[in-house]
Amino acid sequence: MLEDQDFKWYAIHTQVGQEEKVKNMILSKAKEVGLESDIAEILVPQEEVIEVRKGKKELVKKCMYPSYVFIKSKMNVALYNTLKRLPLVTGFVGSKNEPIPIDESEVKKVVDKINKAKEAPRLSISFEHGEKVRVIEGPFSNFVGTIEEVDITKGRLKILISIFGRPTPVELDYNEVEKA
Repeated sequence: MLEDQDFKWYAIHTQVGQEEKVKNMILSKAKEVGLESDIAEILVPQEEVIEVRKGKKELVKKCMYPSYVFIKSKMNVALYNTLKRLPLVTGFVGSKNEPIPIDESEVKKVVDKINKAKEAPRLSISFEHGEKVRVIEGPFSNFVGTIEEVDITKGRLKILISIFGRPTPVELDYNEVEKA
């Protein structure tokens, strides 16, 4: 049943937005009841994203897997029952009464995704061809245009703005526009 003594990865399901709090509760409770040696690692995958708010870029941490905490542990009955009873924990990925280990290759994908996210923060805004945007900075402020091209890597848009009745292409950064 739950007496496997090898460290394996498991996914704990939590309430949304409480992942970091659950991680800290697990560490605290495991120490309190003497189960910390059964836990090798706890992962709450996060990435930094750039959000544009009121025309300004802000660096914000976002959970990559909302509602999930990953734990590498020697899952046994005592640890399972301790984790299951924690507030904000809603269950485990697996069957109703027994967590099922996550394949090591799946965890490697999660870790690779975390490492890739550390390289450079990404913009959390997505723009699409044909979408209407309002310019909020620069000489074309308050003009509304239609997106012609999106350059995700540079965070730039080519939009068509009507100037003196003629459609004029203008290149702008993501943070210089907002969705109309």
